[in-house]
Amino acid sequence: MPVSTRFTQCLNISAGAQKYLETGAKELKASSFAARLWARDAALWKSEPEHRAIIANSLGWLSVPRLMLDRADELARFADEARLEFTHVMVLGMGGSSLAPEVFSKLFPSRPGYPKLSVLDSTDPGWVARMAAEIDVKKTLFIFSSKSGGTVEPNSFFKYFYEQAERACESPAKNFVAITDPGTSLEKFASGLNFRRIFLNPSDIGGRFSALSLFGLVPAAVSGIDVKTVLSRAVEMGEACRAETDLTYQNPGVWLGAVMGAAAKAGKDKLTLLCAPEMQSFGLWVEQLVAESTGKEGLGIVPIAGEEHSANYGPDRIFVHIKTPFLADKSAAALASRLSAQGRPVITVEMPEAADLGAQYFLWETATAAAGALLRIDPFDQPNVQEAKALAQSALKELANNKEAPFAAEMSITPSRAACETLCGANIPPDELVRFFTSLIKPGDYAGILAYLDGSPEADAALARLRGVIGKKSGAATLFGYGPRYLHSTGQLHKGGANNGVFLIFTAAPKKDIPVPTASYTFAQLEYAQAEGDFKALDEKGRRALRVHLGAEPAKVLSEIAKQ
Repeated sequence: MPVSTRFTQCLNISAGAQKYLETGAKELKASSFAARLWARDAALWKSEPEHRAIIANSLGWLSVPRLMLDRADELARFADEARLEFTHVMVLGMGGSSLAPEVFSKLFPSRPGYPKLSVLDSTDPGWVARMAAEIDVKKTLFIFSSKSGGTVEPNSFFKYFYEQAERACESPAKNFVAITDPGTSLEKFASGLNFRRIFLNPSDIGGRFSALSLFGLVPAAVSGIDVKTVLSRAVEMGEACRAETDLTYQNPGVWLGAVMGAAAKAGKDKLTLLCAPEMQSFGLWVEQLVAESTGKEGLGIVPIAGEEHSANYGPDRIFVHIKTPFLADKSAAALASRLSAQGRPVITVEMPEAADLGAQYFLWETATAAAGALLRIDPFDQPNVQEAKALAQSALKELANNKEAPFAAEMSITPSRAACETLCGANIPPDELVRFFTSLIKPGDYAGILAYLDGSPEADAALARLRGVIGKKSGAATLFGYGPRYLHSTGQLHKGGANNGVFLIFTAAPKKDIPVPTASYTFAQLEYAQAEGDFKALDEKGRRALRVHLGAEPAKVLSEIAKQ
């Protein structure tokens, strides 16, 4: 019998999803998935030695909630120390080290007397400048967060803000904390500069599975969040996820993964999240976890978060409604009910309180591992991420050696070779772009809108309108991400998953560039190189993609595009 917890009953499976549950759970039961997962048996996913080595060093997420629970008082003491000196805490990170803190910052209200938490994970100079303007450097604790210590984005953020701190503070290193794995270059560097604190995370946890490790918990604790309760809920969910997989005992993580994996194998690979607006940042975290874990070997589950609700969803969808009674989510609940009544596959996940975020993290991690086993892929590697990084580095070297950066003031469009059959040689004005782009989309495809822009309210609004227009005109699921964040999230799926994504990459000329101190490049050059590297990687993989440079007035051009 499984350990009795309230989370054993946290899922509700609609009639339309029942066949996928039965199919997936039967297969997972036959492989003794739950027992072998907790025994850390790498053969659940792959038998090749190179994969087994990766997997064996990636399952620390199973035990980290209990491990961190033992350190909760230590984190609380550090938070009490920080609150005496700082009004803000800013995470300088990317991907797995930034998305979990982002969720904490959005879902939990600012606690009086504790620093306000913000996260920087964009290389756009306008974005960097906006976040810099929101803080007092002298009163800000910067968390330099990097598992490897060698990721270009957080290293660039650090160089910028450390220079600012040198100008404002007598002992600038005391405004900095590092979170990294043992033995990294960041540990050595932070020690040499005498950072206020260096937190060494267990090394057997991949970035996207690190939400309940120090990468997520240090920023949460410093901002006044009760991490002990969050971790206790995660431990409780872990107990529920130990149950053997069948239709008698409810193992919520394995059940969710069974539906996800079996539905994807049956062609319903667009996992659509329905939730309250306050939970949209959690959707971004799920996007990274699911996309980067399953998008490889020509397979993948496509997570769709933050999409405008539609009355005409395609047949390639399954739906997960995250039910949050502590938030106003009547619209999402009503839509989930209608879809369920229509016979659509709908899973409802109960999240009664904000503190249950820890349980949600563990639930989705288990589900993703289970879905990976059904798809016969290794959910813990990311074989295609490095390709775009290498191409971006090459482009950055060229830009750094070129005194005239290519930030054209006018709009231009470059199609990938796979898109050339339709678009090569065409002169496409802004008001025709959507028509040309949607002509590339076929049944079963999804549209990926990828924006290297400043994240301003104007950009957000224009991109949301455009996403809605593309979804209505094409009937396809739409995925949105700001670059370079998505490179460490859905980017693996774009290049390693099925060739059923059609991509629209936006860049713009910066209003004002910012040099990266001690580096040979600027933030605008880094951002532009990352967009160029990803476009080239998509092109080399035969993906249909358009690279659209919006020029000097991106919001205006986006508005023209979205009028269609």
